[in-house]
Amino acid sequence: MRSRRVNAQTAQKHERALQLLIGGATNQQIADQLGYSSRGAAHNAVTQALNEHSARRAELADQALTITLERLDALWRPQYVKAIRGDGHASETCLRILDRQIKLLGLGAPARADIAISTRTELDVQVETLLTKLADRQTHPMLETDEEPDEEPDKE
Repeated sequence: MRSRRVNAQTAQKHERALQLLIGGATNQQIADQLGYSSRGAAHNAVTQALNEHSARRAELADQALTITLERLDALWRPQYVKAIRGDGHASETCLRILDRQIKLLGLGAPARADIAISTRTELDVQVETLLTKLADRQTHPMLETDEEPDEEPDKE
């Protein structure tokens, strides 16, 4: 099991690799400068640092959402008491707070767009004609076809 000190040193080295990449260094230059065995190892270090940043951003976003929702709840409580007593301004404020909460939580129904594109091409007409002929042949197999009959064999 790695010690915390080793993990912290590794994380710092990954962070330095990321900073070098941001500064324009190539993976080979990062490997040479930080002592990685190859440019692939330097690339992996940068990827690790980016993953750490991504995880941290997601954690911060979740915390910010929680704080924002708590603030909206705090604003809601006194306005709601006034709104149920008939205060029109407080009612409007409550509706705006609800709208903000719905947007933050992604609860609003997405806008629906019905799109219908109808174009008939010559190919569509030909396909329909062939399907109709096929259906007719299946229901009335004795009907004549549009094809020319084969030449009759010579009678001997």
